[in-house]
Amino acid sequence: LQIYRNSFVKSISRLLTVGIIGSLLVTGVLVSQAASWLLDSAMRDYMKTNLHDESRNVSRAIQRGTNGLMLDTNRINPAYSLPLSGRYFVVVVDGKSWRSRSLWDEQIAPHSSQDISNDLVTGPKNQQLLWFSSEFKRFGQSVTVFVAADYSPMLEDIRQINHFLLMIWVIAISLLALLQRLIMRFALTPL
Repeated sequence: LQIYRNSFVKSISRLLTVGIIGSLLVTGVLVSQAASWLLDSAMRDYMKTNLHDESRNVSRAIQRGTNGLMLDTNRINPAYSLPLSGRYFVVVVDGKSWRSRSLWDEQIAPHSSQDISNDLVTGPKNQQLLWFSSEFKRFGQSVTVFVAADYSPMLEDIRQINHFLLMIWVIAISLLALLQRLIMRFALTPL
């Protein structure tokens, strides 16, 4: 009878341990994915607002010159002058286009839709770019401004946060499983 009782206690303890670990693993994966999605969504919203403002700033840098409209590079963010900085623009005015020096010798295709996209496009050096395209009227002419920013650092940060959360969750599950096993051993002993 004692052997049967010990076997019963051990099997109940194992079953509960497996159930708790399984439910904690599923919960951990769901919480991690939700946190990752929320963080990514918040970062994209922040960058979208920034890109919208940048497109207005670039459009304000378009001035009248002696030969028509020109782009005053002194009035734009200095990041657009640094090669492959992760900040890029293309301006199109009546078939004529200007592009940021930050593009270096790389090309980036402006998107025609007036929108901020959640889709990332591949840019110079395989950077993942979040982009915004808008149209303005400047001195009676239609101006299309396409701005993009490298989102790769944010993706890397989100990946590192996911790994950190996973590590914390594995440690928590291990400790909870050990604690649950000890509690079950003492709680079921009288049976």
